[in-house]
Amino acid sequence: MTIAQVMRRMLCAALLATVAAGVGLFAGADAARADGAAASLQINDLRIVEPWGTSTQASFTISLDAPAPVAVTVRARTFDGTALHGSSSPDYDAKDSVVTFAAGEQEKTFAVTVRGSGVDEPDEWFGVQLLEPSGATLADDTGVAWIDDADRDGWFVCRALPRTDPTMPQSYVERPTDCISQQHSSSTVPVGTIGTISAATTRETAEPSSPNVAPLAVGDGGRAEVTLGKLSLLAGTDTPITVAAVESSADARCRVLGALPALVGSSRVVGAKIGGLDLPDVIAGYQRYDLPNGLGTVEFNRQTVRTWTEGIRTYTVVRQDAIVLTLTHVVTVGSPPLGVSVGGTFTVGTSTAGHYGNPCVT
Repeated sequence: MTIAQVMRRMLCAALLATVAAGVGLFAGADAARADGAAASLQINDLRIVEPWGTSTQASFTISLDAPAPVAVTVRARTFDGTALHGSSSPDYDAKDSVVTFAAGEQEKTFAVTVRGSGVDEPDEWFGVQLLEPSGATLADDTGVAWIDDADRDGWFVCRALPRTDPTMPQSYVERPTDCISQQHSSSTVPVGTIGTISAATTRETAEPSSPNVAPLAVGDGGRAEVTLGKLSLLAGTDTPITVAAVESSADARCRVLGALPALVGSSRVVGAKIGGLDLPDVIAGYQRYDLPNGLGTVEFNRQTVRTWTEGIRTYTVVRQDAIVLTLTHVVTVGSPPLGVSVGGTFTVGTSTAGHYGNPCVT
């Protein structure tokens, strides 16, 4: 073989190698797959826990099943399921953006902000849809994010009332819906034509309901307390009732997570006198006394537990009354013509605490 023939053969081999390389590059221009097919895009599903009073990220992974030698783009857009965006209390923030894979990249993160609502509700979900791919096909175009509800399955309720009278709606007195204190004893309260109730000093507190919007923990609860000093009740001109001090409290608290809150009520009455009747210096347990001349009764440290249902929720509360004055005669509260004839049951040192649903469970 001559030198010229060798040179021609080498040139032909080089040309063939160049053509083969060009064909291979062209075949991989869509995406590098051993079988020659275009790479495909998919997005995962995920599950997250709803954050407490703040936000967190639901981080979806969008991936290619093979690296792409050139850029790949796809549009990712959220859509509502049972979780909603754009409301007064959104479950998540809507997002719509283009995701770009540089040559060789196979994974990208698409993060969506999820917000804690503070409202007890079922587990919810929203989705992300992949649209308008370029440089790849779509194998799985929908990702779903499940939001596990972390809010309590109920709420603590409590109320602190220095006194109640027959003009107050029973629903207000017996069915507290929040933890609040009420001032009702800063001045003398008339008991119609029979007498008055007055207290020299009062103090009432109700533990804020912040546990309702905080992570669940043993010891969470609601508490109401009432303290009064130098109390006088005049049940008829011949039957003065005086008390040196009154203390009352009611408490609802998580002792064991998963169990219903424990309800506790307690009160005591110090230095009580009914006319000339001698009473213990401190009355800590339940006591009942009849008033003279059939006027009625006085009860000390009366405790009641009530349960009722409103809608889908069941309420349970413990109510602690330090003093309950029940007059057998109908009395008129207020002056004519605005006076109201009512039954004669009055309480002093009323504390109520309880729950609806079960705030010790998420």
